[in-house]
Amino acid sequence: MKKYIALLVLIFSISSQAQDYREIVPFQYKGKWGIVDTLANEIETPKYDKVKIFNDFTYAEFDGKDLFNLKTGEKFKSPGHFKATLNLENQSYYLFTNDKNSVLINFETNDTIQLSEKYIYARVVQLYSVNGDKTNSLLKLYLDNNKFKLFKNDKKLTPLTNLTYGWHNLELIEKNMYPVGFVIKNKGYYTFYNDTYKMLKKVKVQPNKNEDDYYDFIDEVVIKQLPTIYKTKVNTPEETIDSVWDDSWDLSLYISESNVESDYYLDEIGYSSYIKSKNDTSIKIAVKTKSYNYANPYKMIIIGETKSTFFYDSRYMNLSRILFPKKYLKQE
Repeated sequence: MKKYIALLVLIFSISSQAQDYREIVPFQYKGKWGIVDTLANEIETPKYDKVKIFNDFTYAEFDGKDLFNLKTGEKFKSPGHFKATLNLENQSYYLFTNDKNSVLINFETNDTIQLSEKYIYARVVQLYSVNGDKTNSLLKLYLDNNKFKLFKNDKKLTPLTNLTYGWHNLELIEKNMYPVGFVIKNKGYYTFYNDTYKMLKKVKVQPNKNEDDYYDFIDEVVIKQLPTIYKTKVNTPEETIDSVWDDSWDLSLYISESNVESDYYLDEIGYSSYIKSKNDTSIKIAVKTKSYNYANPYKMIIIGETKSTFFYDSRYMNLSRILFPKKYLKQE
């Protein structure tokens, strides 16, 4: 019985790993992007100028023309340039923009939502009840003029208003660091909404004489009203940072384990680092000390001198099997 259970655990583990395995991955050589398989065989020669890789490292879009499923290796025509991943009603939709308009696509269900305008980016803002429970979310779709429109987060993309806003028109109202509502500033009025999109109050605000055409976003009069408006003690809005890049890393962490014999090794000369080969002395590639993490455990490493890039999966790959065609590793 124990052997049977152990076998089931092993099968489940292998199955889980197989689901996360990628058949192909992008690579870059001299500023152009191509595709390799997991044995570093070249599938697509470096011919694309730009690549957009989805957050979960499942799809890669090239030049707004071709789209690759990295898990299956499938290639098909892209509906446009990939812009963002959105969670609509707990399902993943991908925003693409082409010369005519934008479209949201769920590849799992083959659901497509056509949009009437072209958007260059999108962001979902999670909202909470005053008790700290997740409730609804606010969808911001950005136009190419640094303006955005607000929508309720549903598959109908119901507009919250018919207006277009700038960065100074919207602020979140927080309780214990969780957004419990938001306020829109427009033509000298602050309109407050709760987490269910319900309009709570509209307040007239006097202009700030120290700034041209702007109002203090939350003045003292309005701050005093916030606990009444939201029936709770709230924090005054503060600017938040969406994401932070950590550029510090150590390439030696990505070299294969000590019990694995690796053809490639890291050679540090002064302040420079190079990947070299024990079996091919013509291979010497300069590596910048920087990497970017995608969906764990996929990572990107930048090769310095040849303006090239390779990815690898730290669960299955080590430096002896970098996902980059060997012919491009040689110095010219």
